[in-house]
Amino acid sequence: SKTMEHINIALILAAEGNGDGVKLHIDLANSAMHTASRFMSHDEYTSFEEKVESRIQSIIESDHHDDSQV
Repeated sequence: SKTMEHINIALILAAEGNGDGVKLHIDLANSAMHTASRFMSHDEYTSFEEKVESRIQSIIESDHHDDSQV
């Protein structure tokens, strides 16, 4: 989804220290979520939102795991 594309780009930019780029792509991800919500039922959107949150959490956990191995 476009939401996850923007989140992934934001993560790459964060690793590069590009704060302005991170903010831009998080804003775009947020916009994509709101746009998607217009085309989904409440239950579909809730499921989509949970999947995005789960994916972000797994990325965060993976990143913390990588940091602890350095």
